[in-house]
Order: sequence, then structure tokens, then C-alpha cells
Amino acid sequence: MKTPAAVVLLLLIGRWPVPPAPQERLLESGAVTVVEIAGGATHDYLVQARVGEAIDVRATQMGIDLVLMLQDPSGRPLIEVDSPNGSQGDEATSIVAPAAGSYRVRLRAFDPNVGAGRYELRVVVRAATQRDIDRAAVHTTVAEARRLLAAGVERDAAAAVSGLQGALIKARALGEVDLTRTIGAQLLEADAAAAFSALGLHVAAGAVPVYFSRGFDQRARALRDALTRAVEHFGTRIDVRPPVALAVLARADWQAVTSLPYGMPFSTTGRSPLVVMPAEHAMVDEFATAMKKQGLPSGEAARTVAATGLSLEDGLRLAGDDTMYHELGHILAQRYGIVQPNRWFGELMANYFGQAYLTEVHPDPRSLVFGGVFRGWFGRQMPTYTSLEDLERVYAGMEPANYGWYQAHIEERALDVFKTHGLGFLPRVKAAFPEGTPPSLPVSEVLARLERAAPGFEAWARGLKERAPR
Repeated sequence: MKTPAAVVLLLLIGRWPVPPAPQERLLESGAVTVVEIAGGATHDYLVQARVGEAIDVRATQMGIDLVLMLQDPSGRPLIEVDSPNGSQGDEATSIVAPAAGSYRVRLRAFDPNVGAGRYELRVVVRAATQRDIDRAAVHTTVAEARRLLAAGVERDAAAAVSGLQGALIKARALGEVDLTRTIGAQLLEADAAAAFSALGLHVAAGAVPVYFSRGFDQRARALRDALTRAVEHFGTRIDVRPPVALAVLARADWQAVTSLPYGMPFSTTGRSPLVVMPAEHAMVDEFATAMKKQGLPSGEAARTVAATGLSLEDGLRLAGDDTMYHELGHILAQRYGIVQPNRWFGELMANYFGQAYLTEVHPDPRSLVFGGVFRGWFGRQMPTYTSLEDLERVYAGMEPANYGWYQAHIEERALDVFKTHGLGFLPRVKAAFPEGTPPSLPVSEVLARLERAAPGFEAWARGLKERAPR
């Protein structure tokens, strides 16, 4: 999964247009509001606060992905929050009022291409504690760093990164888990080396530098060498060699930079392209345990697995590490110049590159067997959601089994495309999604463009949609 790409808190740097007053509603502290909102719509609220009071805001998303923004009484943007939880879960923040007056709370439905959903909004105004004040100082530092980075002036980037490093250390010292993750994710995008330096990680230099948690140097170097070979392979095959780095993180360091479940690899594609892998196989081992409880694999699949000479656990660990090539695929697709206006399309391209590498190079043929075991197991799950529109709408908020079901079918489609078209698919799909393509398109439009590049996508998507949900 790309973190997508990966910044979950954006602090605004310019004025946000203020809608007409009739669209605003004054909220009392402690009041709870449940409202329906259409895709792409914006709702504004006002809350009164005195200088130095804390304002806590929490919007619980119910079927729609929201961006939460706060403005001070003069209309100056203070903060913007968009957590990687899709259309479910909370968007929340807290500030200390720098001036007396009416503060605007703005909720914007992220994607205009989705239908309506609901949210529950709760705003509390209270006396600020020293912790609130310290946290507000961290927010101010992050806001200034964000402004410097967004300005695009290279000489200011070092100051921005230094500010984020200090903010990350302070947030961690305060025990602010969510804020630490938010800053860590932003710093990963800006400068991975700076992020991991702030966390005190070790580094092993090389064409692909690897940062790793204490005690995992052997695993880190092995994964680094494998990723280096993959980067060189695509550099030869398609003349794209991104300056990628690798991180191999234990649970505590993982949780300092992302809210993704521990063990789910991810990547960043911004200023500092990075692939992040877990130092331990906790998630894969949970899958192995679940399969065994279901008596799987069985029949011919069990005989194929036995022929590899590996236990189910060791084989699934091998295949789980191959996800690293999927994450590299996110970076390669972006560097190749393919605009990806849907999340599922981004997953398709990442799977395409991953399967292309495994098919052409097959670094360990046994991993292909266990990759098939993963696809078969996830593909047989009974999903709640089956359409690409559902995946686009729910995405990060989706339960793991349902997300795995989508990934299994997208991976299978990507493998079919590579077997049919080889790397010749890349120039066609780049022509279908060139520079200047809108950053968001309806699923139907993306499918129509892919259909022209490689027939069969529309029928495949209909087949997914028609599968019976539980």
C-alpha cells in the first residue's frame, strides 16, 4: 500500500476562500452534530474562543473521506488534517486560540466523484493546559516548515527539515502518538534520512541506503541487496533508476512514522522516495496461523507447497518480503511519468511492476508458489465491498481481509497484463495517462482509458462488482 503516498497532516500556507455567511453555523462547546455531506461539498462552522483557550475538534467519518481545516478569526489558516483512514474513523485536532473571536471549522468531502456520506462533529472549548501549549508550539514549527517546503526554494528546505526534526523529537517526548506519526510521515516525504536520524536509527550506505532498527542489521542488509538488484533491473529494462532508500523498522519505530498496521509495507514517492518494510514477520505469521486453522492449503495446493521444502510459515515470509517489489513499483510508476488519478489504479501499476520483476527474474522460484497461495486465500474471502468504486471510496478504512481480496484480484489482473503485453504495456498506459491528466477521475473514465491500452479491463471490473458480498 502506498502511503498513498504518506503525509497525513497538512498545515495550510495560504488563505482558504471563505464561503458566504449563511453557510456557517455557530456551534456551542460540547454540542454534537450529525450531518450528511455530498462528495466534493464543503461545510463551515464557527466556534467562539478566548485567547489561550484550547479548541478540540473531532469529526467522525461515516462513509465519506473528509478533510478537516481550522481558521483563526481573521481568516488565516491554522491547520488542515487528512488522516489515512479513508471514509471511516476520525479526523481530529486541537489548537490553542492565539486570539479571541470566532474560529472557523471547515469540513470538505475529499473526492467529488463519490456519493454522499455522513459525519458526526464535536467541538469542545476548554482551558488550555501546559501540554496544550507545548503541542501548539510543535504545530507552529510544523506549519512554518510546511510553508518553506511548499514554497519550493531549495535553500529553505534545510531549515524546514531541521524544524520538522525538532518537532518530531518534541512530539515523541510529549507522548503525542498521533502527532508524532503525522510529523514523522511528513518528514519521510521531505527527507527520509532526517526522519530516521531524529528517531536514532542505524544506516548502512550503498546504492540503496538502508535505515534499520537496532538488532535487525542482517535482515536490513539482505533486503537492501535484493532491492538494489530490482532497481538495477528496471534501470536496464526501462531506463528508470529512482534514488530510492529502504527502511526496515521494528514496531516502535514503525509506529512513529505511520498509522498503517505493523507489517504492512508501504512507500513514499515524494522528495525522498522510500520503501518501508517490517523488521519482523508478525502480520504474515498471523496469516499463516489463520490458514492452518482453516485446514489450508489442501489438495493439490498442499502438495505443491510441500514440494518447495519450506514450511507454510517460511514460504509465506518469503512471499511477504516480495511485497517490497510492489512498493518499488509505486515509485517506478511515478518516475516513469504515469499519472495515476485513482488509488486502485496506483495499486494496479505497483502490482504490475512487482509481477514483472518476479516473472522476469524470479529471484527465488519458491516465492512464486507462496505468492499464489496468498492470492488464492485472499481471493476466496467473502468481501463486504467488491466494486472499484467501493475500493476508491473506502480504501484506507477498509478491513484488512477485504483489502486483501482486492489486492489479490488486482495482482492477478496485473500478472495477466504483463504476461500478455510484457513491458510494452508501459508506453501505452503512459500515453493514456500523460502529464496533465487530472489528479482525480471517475473509475469509469480510468477503465475506459485502460481498455484502449489493454482490452479486458472493463470486463474484469464488472466481474469484481458482480461477486456476491456477504
